Amino acid sequence: GPFTLSLQPNHQIFRNFIGHLDRNGRGSGSVTIPALPVLRGYSLYFSGITLRPGPSIQTVPPWVRILLR
Repeated sequence: GPFTLSLQPNHQIFRNFIGHLDRNGRGSGSVTIPALPVLRGYSLYFSGITLRPGPSIQTVPPWVRILLR
């Protein structure tokens, strides 16, 4: 599914979804949404996790909703 795709490095749709944070604790990723009329009105939800060495989950930030128009 989409979650598994987002973990693949250099995926065509999900870019930079896995990696390291900078010194300020920030990271960024991008999503390329095809311009297909059938996708209008759909909502996409995104969140993330940060891991401690081990690995164990350190934080889970709040989700963000994106409405496709």
